[in-house]
Amino acid sequence: MAITVSPINLEPEIQQWEDAYCGEDVRQANIDAFEKIQASVNEAIAGVTQVANSADQVQQSAIQAAGQAAAAAENANQALENVEEVRQDLADRVASGEFDGAPGEQGPPGPQGESGVMAPASGMFSLYLDPATGDLYAEYPDGSTPPQFEYDSESGNLYFVTDD
Repeated sequence: MAITVSPINLEPEIQQWEDAYCGEDVRQANIDAFEKIQASVNEAIAGVTQVANSADQVQQSAIQAAGQAAAAAENANQALENVEEVRQDLADRVASGEFDGAPGEQGPPGPQGESGVMAPASGMFSLYLDPATGDLYAEYPDGSTPPQFEYDSESGNLYFVTDD
């Protein structure tokens, strides 16, 4: 808040004093000048007091805000310490093997999945096993030559024959 004090114009009172003929007129000129000076000084003091009060309020608000900020920082630091303690506890427990357990019992096998979808092109084929019979089938595109295999009954190996 800015303080504005109007300049004191004592010209009329000075002229009144200069024009005074008797002591009573001189006294009145002095009284008028002093009253004008007193009013101006009182106005300045009131403005300074108002600014000082405003400054005190701003200072109190700043002190309160600083206290709240310090409390928030303390709470944040405490939360960080708590998080670090939990993190360290978990790291220690992992390192000690607390979370390592023996494997559980193997469950029963699930049902046989469906064969993949194939859109074969010439020269491509797929093999699939019929789970009910154990037969192996080769699927290839219509109108193309079937793939050639040889079975070795002694070893049980099945060979795919390619042209050299």
